[in-house]
Amino acid sequence: MMDSLLVIVPHPDDEILTCGGWLYERQARGLPTWVVVVTNGDVAGSAAGLARLRESLAGLQVLGVRSDQVVFLGYADTGMSVDDSFLYGLFAEDDSSRIHLGRAGVATYGLPDHLDFRTRMYGRAAPYTRGDLVADLRALIGEHRPETIVTTAPEDTHGDHAALYWFVREVVSGFESYRPNILTALVHSADGDAAWPRRSGEDTAMTVPYCLAGYPLPISRLLTPQARLAKGAALRCHATALTADAREFLEAFLKRDELFWIRQADD
Repeated sequence: MMDSLLVIVPHPDDEILTCGGWLYERQARGLPTWVVVVTNGDVAGSAAGLARLRESLAGLQVLGVRSDQVVFLGYADTGMSVDDSFLYGLFAEDDSSRIHLGRAGVATYGLPDHLDFRTRMYGRAAPYTRGDLVADLRALIGEHRPETIVTTAPEDTHGDHAALYWFVREVVSGFESYRPNILTALVHSADGDAAWPRRSGEDTAMTVPYCLAGYPLPISRLLTPQARLAKGAALRCHATALTADAREFLEAFLKRDELFWIRQADD
């Protein structure tokens, strides 16, 4: 589908940080857009995960994204480091049917009024296996066949973020006659969350982190004033993530532009 976009992110709020302004602008233009949130962000347990899913829907509503454009896959979030990361552990798994343990159980879940993908489609949750996550991503990408996919970058220091890129690349590479544009966005840089994004104010541009200085320059998408305001309002819906020690970092993504690195499915 021409000019269609599928955003696939690991956690609730990543969709706002990476491309909230672009989502607002696309919705204002009526362009085909969908958002997939892979985990429930439930590293602190199921109650926190359910709260974060509701915050995700609320934030996306601020951007004009309807709930029927949002899919929760309902997988687990168990930590940031490679050793603790749920998605990294799944990606590295040799047995595609082996069930992994999350903080809230061993199967996908969503909200009572916004079920996880597998329960909504087939009436029962998916076990936390590599094979099931690949099947879910393949079903959604295959259904929409978007012109462009946005996901998190392999250079991201959060294990879930890096692993999700490799999952998306694996799934896309499995299609015989379909090669979308793949754009990646960075959330956690090797420069460190204290250093990047720079705390330079909302009227400044995003900068390329030092750790990616040798890479091809990313696309900088300038945001309209309305999109910038909407992105800030959407981020404020994420009260669970906006803790005292994280607020400065998260609000540093409120800039006049958003950065995306161009990838190829067979890189």
